[in-house]
Amino acid sequence: MLERTLQPPYRNDFRIPSLEHDSFKTATGIPVFLFKAGSENVLKIEFVFNAGHIQAGNGTIATACNMLMREGTKNRSAKEISEALDYFGSYYESEATRDRASVCLYSLSKHLNSTLPVLMEVLNEPSFPEKEVQLYKDNLIQKLRVNMKKIDFVARQKFPSLIFGEQHPYGIQQTEQSIGAIQRENLQELHKKLYLHGIRYVMISGNLGKDEEAWLKNILQQCTMRPEFGESLSKPDILPPQKKFIQSAEAIQSALRLGRCVPGREHEDYPGLQVMNTLLGGHFGSRLMSNIREDKGYTYGIGSGITPLLNATLLSISTEVGKEVTGDALKEIYKELQRLRTESVELEELELVKNYMLGTFLRSMDGPFQLAERFSSLIDFSLPESWYHQYLEKVKNIRPENVLSLAKKYLKPEDFTELVVGCE
Repeated sequence: MLERTLQPPYRNDFRIPSLEHDSFKTATGIPVFLFKAGSENVLKIEFVFNAGHIQAGNGTIATACNMLMREGTKNRSAKEISEALDYFGSYYESEATRDRASVCLYSLSKHLNSTLPVLMEVLNEPSFPEKEVQLYKDNLIQKLRVNMKKIDFVARQKFPSLIFGEQHPYGIQQTEQSIGAIQRENLQELHKKLYLHGIRYVMISGNLGKDEEAWLKNILQQCTMRPEFGESLSKPDILPPQKKFIQSAEAIQSALRLGRCVPGREHEDYPGLQVMNTLLGGHFGSRLMSNIREDKGYTYGIGSGITPLLNATLLSISTEVGKEVTGDALKEIYKELQRLRTESVELEELELVKNYMLGTFLRSMDGPFQLAERFSSLIDFSLPESWYHQYLEKVKNIRPENVLSLAKKYLKPEDFTELVVGCE
């Protein structure tokens, strides 16, 4: 019988799942990767494009193009597209991030010959109906007006511009003017430039039988989209650290954002930075949570994270606190930065964080969809397949003195940009 009063023994001799896959190129040169695994007869087919905020020039037009592609084609209305996919239990998903855009189809393997042609039609022949474009703009403006009354939304939108500048695609804010400027002709032009001639790769994962695989390859070989990447994208000019307060008269809380740029995934410090960040605010038992939530009761939640982008990597801290404790909360945040810079972390706390990170990483590779997503990250950042092994080894072997050294280097308060949105 299991002794449930004792925790299971910890093991760190695990091996990460293999990223073994098949691949081929279409007639136009599109790389296609296949992760064939899983017990359920479900497939995920993801088309990835160089059509993010940075390629489109701003996030408003990039997202609009990505979202409106499914609102009608030359042969189908938005309703007909939805019905054609819903009938076979399929699910359409798309997004445009700062660095890329994707269009994804989840489908039962046995219905692939009915659902994939619909997706290909959406990708190749979107009509961007004028009525749907106007409706999208009206809804988005109304949503923006509502969100601009929320301090967390204002902080989330404004903060990147304090780091990257208001003119760079990473920092450009969405406005009613930028939404109103969306025109059908702009969307058609963007689709031709960044979707028909900007595809990066196709990622297929799930239970794929031989018959489905042969049929799928045949369809993709007929695809006329081309992987033309265009000019290289320049890195943003990071602005000097600054402190900014935005008044929100009706707010009963303050939204706090603090952050700075740090080295990215290709840098030797990156694994250690992830450990340092997890200690600081990257899990529920982190120092920021223990101090500002559990001990002081200033907030329901606070966290820190590292966001890798193709042209920058951002370390940020975020929370919402009562307006009467705004100053005290900021003092405590800087206090925790100082602790990591001056006091060596206890080995027991460090081991707990490392175990948490390793376990979280393994869960993120559980299944074909997750494996494909991890592999996509390697492609996006031009990293070798051995990178995850190297990353985990560095995480497992990091010592307290390594964390202290990194904190001294990257957690200097004067290097952080600070934003407060609320009421004085």
